[in-house]
Amino acid sequence: MAPFSVTEWDWFCLRVQLHALDCRSPHYAVYFDLAKPDNIYCRIYSEQTAQLLDMNASTSEQLQYYRSWVNAEKKQFEEIIKQLPAMSEQFDAEKHVVFQIMHPDPNVDKIICNFRKRHIVWNKELTSGFKAS
Repeated sequence: MAPFSVTEWDWFCLRVQLHALDCRSPHYAVYFDLAKPDNIYCRIYSEQTAQLLDMNASTSEQLQYYRSWVNAEKKQFEEIIKQLPAMSEQFDAEKHVVFQIMHPDPNVDKIICNFRKRHIVWNKELTSGFKAS
C-alpha cells in the first residue's frame, strides 16, 4: 500500500470544512469553495439578511452586520492558518478570500455583496431599492 501524505492545503481544506459544519444552524451558515488556494469563496447565509432586506435597510445598516460576519470568518481563517507554517507565510484572507453575503432564500441563491481586498461590491439587481448609505 502506497503511503498517504496530507499537504497543508489538504489540512486547511479539511479544517475549513469542519468549521463550516460546526457553525451551521438554521439561522447562520457558511459554505466554502476551495478550488484554488489563492481564490477561495466563503458564502455566508444568515436569517438576519432576510430581515434586513424585508425592512429595506440602508446599506450602512446592513454593513454593520455583514462586516461583523466577514470579520468573524476571517478570524477563523487566521486561527486555522496559525497552525500551518508554510501557508501562514503565504496566505492572507484579505487577498485570497472572497466573502459573499448571500440571499438567505436557497431558491434565490443570489449574492447580495462581495467583500474582497477591503472592497465591497453590491449586487445592483438586489440592492437598487436600498437607501443610500
